[in-house]
Amino acid sequence: MINSRLKLFYKRLQKNFNGPIVISTIYFTFGFCWIFFSDRILNRLSQSHDFYVKFQTYKGWIYVLITTGLIYTLLKIYSNYKEKSILLLKEHKKIISENLEEKEALIKEIYHRVKNNLQIMISFLRLKKTYHKEKHLERALDEIINMIFSIALIHERLYKTESFSEVNFNSYIKDIVQHLVSSHEMAKTIKINFDLENIVIPIDKAIPCGIMINEIITNSLKYAFPDGKTGKIDITFKTTSLGKYKLIIRDDGIGFSIKKEKIKENSLGLTLIEILSNQLEADIKTVSDKKGTQYTIIF
Repeated sequence: MINSRLKLFYKRLQKNFNGPIVISTIYFTFGFCWIFFSDRILNRLSQSHDFYVKFQTYKGWIYVLITTGLIYTLLKIYSNYKEKSILLLKEHKKIISENLEEKEALIKEIYHRVKNNLQIMISFLRLKKTYHKEKHLERALDEIINMIFSIALIHERLYKTESFSEVNFNSYIKDIVQHLVSSHEMAKTIKINFDLENIVIPIDKAIPCGIMINEIITNSLKYAFPDGKTGKIDITFKTTSLGKYKLIIRDDGIGFSIKKEKIKENSLGLTLIEILSNQLEADIKTVSDKKGTQYTIIF
């Protein structure tokens, strides 16, 4: 118990150690004691005024010699202490740096493995798709593949960048849309327009938002332009004056209110968009008419 208290006191002393203050305090204490006690001793020993004056001079020289040695010793101790402190600090920083590099490498490896595992799942699903010729099953598998791809893309970006908690959403949106366009034959007749700010968002927002974008774009490509109809999809992603993110996805297709049977078929997709918007704590507004469909999401 006593040892632990002494160690704690020593640590506090080291933490609050201030060389110049300690040296000044010791010097002042020694000087005060020297003058106080030496004068008293000299008064008792002095036999005459000449003797007193003579020994006052000797006392002054002795004081100069002792204080010079004392200051040198204290400065030497302080210098050694400072050198050791600097060496310990450098070693501490080195250990922290090595641990940080090790953790960063570990996190990167985790992201890389997650991305690879998701790619394996995508490959399995594509292989599974070749054994099913039913159109509705093929479409369902394609949608699952695209969702997994949007998550894998996040981990790929985190692996390639130095930030492990944020994603550049500008390029991420373009990569998702490019993947969706390349996987839908209907997309060849659709023009995609981007109006994106260079925004970095946290991973906990990026994943649900990425899946939501995937779902909305997929719905537009599947239902908004039937019978080879041409059209366009506008994607806007910016920050508001209140510091929130604002995502707008608009197509100029037929609108899902035109074909009610399509709403029923795609009710799962609309439910998923609602669930993801709740996860983002987003305000979502959907407008759909003969001029097209627009999603406005603020989070």
